[in-house]
Amino acid sequence: MAKLIKVPKELLPHIVPTRFCFGLETRYHKYMDSLLKHWFQRADQLWRYTIVPIYKQSAIYQDDDANDSVADQLRAAMQYLENQLESGLNDITLEAWVSEFIKDVDKWSYNGLKVQMGPQPIDPISSDRFLRQYTQSKIAENVSRITTLHDQYAQQVESTVFNGVTKGQGTGEIAKEIAKIDNVTSAHAHLIARDQTGSILGQINAHRQQEAGADYYIWQSMEDARVRDLHQLLDQSLQRYGNPAGGDNGMVPGEPIQCRCVALPVFADQLHEYQAQGLI
Repeated sequence: MAKLIKVPKELLPHIVPTRFCFGLETRYHKYMDSLLKHWFQRADQLWRYTIVPIYKQSAIYQDDDANDSVADQLRAAMQYLENQLESGLNDITLEAWVSEFIKDVDKWSYNGLKVQMGPQPIDPISSDRFLRQYTQSKIAENVSRITTLHDQYAQQVESTVFNGVTKGQGTGEIAKEIAKIDNVTSAHAHLIARDQTGSILGQINAHRQQEAGADYYIWQSMEDARVRDLHQLLDQSLQRYGNPAGGDNGMVPGEPIQCRCVALPVFADQLHEYQAQGLI
């Protein structure tokens, strides 16, 4: 890590602080929760009303010739479970929601920097080639992350049910295993919501601030109990964009996983003051 230059509070830039978009992060959380609720309900209903009745019947007739017919029904039910779980995501609706979300993060960044620029004769860019390419790549990435999460969930449920039935586990035991998969999937979904909101905002802010003439920034943490030790150390430090030894291993605020920190842009007049004060 590069030597830290801590900026006293009285010398912080006299502009509106950069704000983290907690409302948009909450929206991502709620959307993921709505998807998970649908997946979990679908899996539960298929398990309880399609698999369990036939599975219990196979246990009753396990020494009888009739078991062949029941086994066929069970295999058919398992295939139905697989097909239904795999079709539980609408790709068109998902991409539309992700696109709208990232557009709103972009708008949040633009409006925030526009207020920060204040009387300065520079308007922040609303769009350019980088922003268009970046937002399109993040749309594709987030759609892929959610689709992969859904596919992994479906595969894990299918595998758990199949293995449980094959081993002759009780229905209660299999249901507990499915509940564990639900919990792990939920935790992963919330991680995606937290991480992607911060990383997208951080990268868009960094690009806009540099295009507006801010080659330096102040690292701002949320200054609460959730801030990791390194980011507490970085709080109120002067950083230069593009410095591979700066920030968190070269990463800007918001870019590290689950980071809620933000960058306060430092423009030329403020930088001259820091030089006069002997900070740099």
